Amino acid sequence: MTVKNALMTALAAAGLLAGGSTALMAQSSEVKSAPEASAFSPIQRYAIAFDRPRDLAEFYLRDFGLKTYGTKIEELEHPTDPNMRVLLITIDPVEGDMVSAVQWRFDLRSSEGMWRTETAGIRRKCPNGPSAGEWTRDVCP
Repeated sequence: MTVKNALMTALAAAGLLAGGSTALMAQSSEVKSAPEASAFSPIQRYAIAFDRPRDLAEFYLRDFGLKTYGTKIEELEHPTDPNMRVLLITIDPVEGDMVSAVQWRFDLRSSEGMWRTETAGIRRKCPNGPSAGEWTRDVCP
């Protein structure tokens, strides 16, 4: 292998490690966006700070009498404020007759290394009624 070929191979490898290939970059730019805050019915938010967003998720789940097992917890970019995060907690399916799934949205802000809730909301999927199987901010009939 010549010095020129070795240099080209090293540069190609460095480019892949630093920025990825075009196909890899296209995949990573597809960031999942959070559902609009207006799609959630407001719920009480507590003036408690947490070390990690997941700690906040676990607190709210316990507050509602639920466990993290089988729960999908996602931390997403905030749509309008780069200094905030959106925490999306989904339980789908939910056992019972009244609701088939539940989802919470928390807008979080980091301050002095701690995460605080700015807004909190809930939406649900109803097993019956006109919007059965769709996310709604309304209470299920």
